Amino acid sequence: MSGMDRVPPTALAPRSARVAAFLLDATLLFVFQRMGSLMGGITAAMVMTLRGAPTHVVDESIRHGILLGWTFWGLAGWFLDMVVLVGLTGSSVGKWVCGMKVMHSTGAPLGLGGALGRALATIPSGMVLYLGYLWALWDPNFRTWHDMICNTRVVRKNWMPSLVMVLSHDPDPSLAQASDQKQAG
Repeated sequence: MSGMDRVPPTALAPRSARVAAFLLDATLLFVFQRMGSLMGGITAAMVMTLRGAPTHVVDESIRHGILLGWTFWGLAGWFLDMVVLVGLTGSSVGKWVCGMKVMHSTGAPLGLGGALGRALATIPSGMVLYLGYLWALWDPNFRTWHDMICNTRVVRKNWMPSLVMVLSHDPDPSLAQASDQKQAG
């Protein structure tokens, strides 16, 4: 552990669980987007048909409704899962199912602002062939680019930092380790 990093290596979530959580979140988002596109297309068809629009206008409205539904519900689902849930609980749906949570390297929870920053930092992680996500495969602390940008760690859900670890501003981790030993003894 270096500097302000208070998360011990034994608390880190394994790579396999991170991959599983990513796939679960991506599947959930895809289903959410498909439902949104279906709702958008049906809504557009009903509105334009009730207005007595010609068939070619109804068809074009359906295409736009599908696209808008896909985009709106995709962004809404992403925001809910990656910002609201991670900010309030520390876990997206996938991370919750896989028994993980996200926290700052000091052991403090992210909160909504930190979760928003981390969610936005996933954009560069996925821009170049998902290299930022794949980075966790060879990083010794299993960190992705967005973890490095936001100084976060993905840990096992049952791991809890000590109060001294969270509140201490001393970059020396021995203070937190001494506190943990006193609690255990």
